[in-house]
Amino acid sequence: MRNLFVGYWYKNYLDIYKKTPKKWELLSSSKLNELKPFKCLLGKKILVIGKDKILHCRKRYPHAPYKKLLKAIKLDLYNLFPSKTLEFIALPFEKTSTYVLFDIWAWENHEFLQIKKFFPFSYAIPEDLAFYFDTPELSLIHI
Repeated sequence: MRNLFVGYWYKNYLDIYKKTPKKWELLSSSKLNELKPFKCLLGKKILVIGKDKILHCRKRYPHAPYKKLLKAIKLDLYNLFPSKTLEFIALPFEKTSTYVLFDIWAWENHEFLQIKKFFPFSYAIPEDLAFYFDTPELSLIHI
């Protein structure tokens, strides 16, 4: 089994876990301003962004190709949330004949990029998405 490492970013902390065959093992827990580089070459690294770091809204957009809708959401992002530096993910919640209703999650870019320097994750997922679908599933967003 390939190594799996998960960073959980919440409040002003980052916890790093390693998946062992039978359980999850806590490797480190530290404040963001006390982070030390995480040294591990092999394995997937995922960042889970805690609910306290996430801004969420649901917004309606007219039908269009998915890539165009993402561009529209990106342009609209700063009208939806009170920040100028955000990362985001958007997933369609409901589709009708006239519109697409999107769930949009956004988070601050500054601390996000700071974490990436110390824990070089390849995927990020808002904590809310871990419970988004009825069947167990993990959706990863390549950064």
